[in-house]
Formats: sequence, C-alpha cells, structure tokens
Amino acid sequence: MAYYLANSNTRFGRNGMDARLSILRRVGHYFLSIAGVWPKAWRTIDRIIGPFIFDFPTLRNYTRIYDHVTLVQTSSWGVQDRMLAWMGRKEKWRSVLLPYTTDQLFCNGYLMSNFDAVCVQGSAEDGFAQKFHKVPMSRIKHLGSAWFRHIDVIDHRIKHENKRQPDTDKKTIMIAGVSSTYYPLPRQYELIDHIINAMEDGSLNGIRLVLRPVVFDKKERQEFMMRYDGLNGVTIQSPQSVCIGLNDASTAHRGGIGEALAEYIGQLKELDLVVTIGMTSLSLDAGYLGIPSVAVFEDKEEVLKRRFTKTLLNSDQYQEVLRVLVLHRLDQLVPFIQLLLGNPEKSREIATRIASGWDYPDAKFNKILLEAVMCESC
Repeated sequence: MAYYLANSNTRFGRNGMDARLSILRRVGHYFLSIAGVWPKAWRTIDRIIGPFIFDFPTLRNYTRIYDHVTLVQTSSWGVQDRMLAWMGRKEKWRSVLLPYTTDQLFCNGYLMSNFDAVCVQGSAEDGFAQKFHKVPMSRIKHLGSAWFRHIDVIDHRIKHENKRQPDTDKKTIMIAGVSSTYYPLPRQYELIDHIINAMEDGSLNGIRLVLRPVVFDKKERQEFMMRYDGLNGVTIQSPQSVCIGLNDASTAHRGGIGEALAEYIGQLKELDLVVTIGMTSLSLDAGYLGIPSVAVFEDKEEVLKRRFTKTLLNSDQYQEVLRVLVLHRLDQLVPFIQLLLGNPEKSREIATRIASGWDYPDAKFNKILLEAVMCESC
C-alpha cells in the first residue's frame, strides 16, 4: 500500500512523463485519506446514498422468491460491486468473495462487505486477508486459484488435441512488455536489443525470441514492428484482448474468449523462460506451467525511483506480490538467462516459488467452493 499512497497525487504519463495533480485535487485526496482511514467510511456513505442510486427492484423481487440467497463477488471495487454489496447487506444475503485477480485483497482498499466466506487463492492472499482486512480464520477458505483450475482444463485440451509442435532444438525466451505508461518504451527497446545482440554475438546460442509488446496506440505498434518485424529468430506475438482487458474481449478473437485463452496458454507452454519488463501477472501463469520468470527494473531516467517502485520489493529484491526476482541492471540479464537455461532444476525451483503463493493445488476445489456458497453447516 505504501506504493499507492506515495503515488496518490501523481498521474502517470507515457514514457515517464508524469504530472502532479492540481493543489485542489491534492487537498481533496488528503481529506479523503483521513476519512478513508475508518474501515466503514464507504459503507456509511453507501448507506446514505444507496436507496437513491443502488436500489434494484427487479433483482430484489427476483431473489425474494428464494429462502436463501448467496451473493458471490469476484471483486470488491467499482460501482457495480458497491451496488451488489449494498443490496446484499439490505436483503441479508449470504456473501462470498471469490477473487479473480491478484489485487482484490492486496490494494483495492477496504472490503465492501463483511463476507461470510473469503475464498483465498493461496498463501499470499491468506496473508493479505488477515493482515489488511482482519478476516477471521473461520471465514477464510483455502480454495486455490479458480484461474489455475481453468488452466488445467485448457492444458488437458491442448494435450488431447496435440495442436502444437514446438521447436525442441531451440530454447524459447519470451520478453513480456508492459504499457509505456508503466515502463518507458525506449528502455523496453534497449532490453530487447540487448538480448538480440547477445543472440548475434553468440552469448545466447540456439535461442528463439518471442516478443509480446503491450502497445499504447497504432503509432507505437508501427514503431515496434519497424524495429523488430522480420528479424531472424524473432517472433512477435500480440497479446490476446482477453489478457489485456475484458472490454469487447469476446468479439476481439475469432473463436471468442475460450479460444483466445487456449491460444494464450498454448503460447506459454512453448516457452523455456519469461523475461518481464516491469511487472506482469503473466509470470504467475508461466510459473504454474513450470516456466520461470525474471523481471528487469533498469531505471536510467529514474522514472521508477520517482514512482517509489522500490516499495513493491522486499529486502531480497523479489516482487512482494508476484515473488519474481528483480534485476536492476541489463548486464545482469544474459548471465542469469545462461544460468537458468543450463540448469533445469533451478528453473523449476523458480517457477514453483512464483506460483506457490497463489494456489492450493491439493485443495478439494469443488467441495470447498460448494461449502462456501451453500454453507450447509450454517
């Protein structure tokens, strides 16, 4: 939370061109922060305004024909979640939080309901639930990751259909980019060029390089393609829309969301190593599939320093949330890649560490989820 508090008065700009909020808005944020210290502040506001903007007669009439209603929320932020939480409290529904991303219990602020059950994905979220939200142990359900269970289904399908025949003669490295809002594009180019130069001078032999850029607009995409399209040993993969955001994701891929996710998992399974520029939860998905990741936070212009990015790292220079090792200099990267590609045991160890905090793989998922939703013992 220190990171978000430190940047609360800053508007991130592309390529590090940040701007401070106006004095009036900073003053407003200050007073909101004072009010927000009280855990029930937003619920008190919602109690006042709820009857005017959150009342949903159609939903209320539909649910009142049942003896018991359980509200399952996959997130705890935004107007729709506030409306549902308000309706749930008013109608005395049972409530369950089933987080679908890594931020729901980490940095989304106070929970909108006193959830009867919080289905944590792994030990990381178990810690967040207790430390940040004071959720009693009796309400925490060690469910495991719903997304990882979905990956299991997709992975089984890929193996059954046997669609992909990766080139086993070469090691495949993916460089996973992020938006230029979060990591300057010139520094992303510098990292990519560093790896390509190592491939050309023989420091990295027998390498297939996959570039997965997150471009801001058509101009950035054209610039990226002009630099790297058609290079020997380099493949450019555009992220599936469903992996970037849910808006229009169902129609952005010709096969819909299901096919887009299958394509994404299939692409990850071809990799031997992921190098992330900054932070991306793609590391978790790769880790679950047994693929290690390393992050690069080189900061020549001190953009990351100004944004207090160090508050996201622990004392061992691992990302606090994703448990990914961070390298701060480009000259550390090629030796680290050589180490991992030549040491399968070390690679498996790193992949396991990344994914382990975000899953309970041995949990009886269906049984625990049913108990959380139905509360047969209540």
